Amino acid sequence: CGCVLQNVVDGKIYADNFPNEWKKVRSGFDLKGACQLYKKVDFMGITSYPSLPPEFEPVEITKAIDEFDNELLMMDPDLRDCIWNEVDNNGLEMHFTEFGVGGGFKEGGDARNKTRIAKTAEEAAKTPFFPATDHCSKSADPWGTYPSDGSTELSEIGKYLDYFYRQAISYFGEMKQADSAHKISELYLWTLGSYDILGILPNTGCKVGQVAAKIIDHNQRVMENKRK
Repeated sequence: CGCVLQNVVDGKIYADNFPNEWKKVRSGFDLKGACQLYKKVDFMGITSYPSLPPEFEPVEITKAIDEFDNELLMMDPDLRDCIWNEVDNNGLEMHFTEFGVGGGFKEGGDARNKTRIAKTAEEAAKTPFFPATDHCSKSADPWGTYPSDGSTELSEIGKYLDYFYRQAISYFGEMKQADSAHKISELYLWTLGSYDILGILPNTGCKVGQVAAKIIDHNQRVMENKRK
């Protein structure tokens, strides 16, 4: 809900402590009013930066939905049922309004600690919600897009970035979410600093050509299917 435990990074620690912390603030929320709101809006946006293992199955790309569902259950089962009833009856679309891998890492599981560039795929996968940099350059290059030896080899976390998007495209592009309980109808990449692997902002982005090409190809195929 963004209302408690804002500095906790570890998902398990957050889930374990959420019930007690939620009790302290619950009286300040109109949960029945929230249900009525969800019945009137066209879509619900979820920020999707789930912690994952460095090698994961395509279906795990939607882990944020499970985390959202679990938090709803701890908040109020009636509100949870209200939201999913709207989604399942096609009255409420579900969007990933932020999505991607930032390449940053913080020591100690506390969001207040200093961010550094992830050194391994495991670190990049664990904290995708932290950017490696807000302004990419040769001195701040998390993905290995400015190799000093002139090669085209991505860094270890650059290879993870490529793997992450290949798995995402496999899941969304090949319609593997058809068997999912709740479907994502729209997905938007976050494009600031190290998240901007498409190079939308040329002065600050971290365009990673071989990954960007896969995403652009996927998007073109989606648009072509929509025109049919």
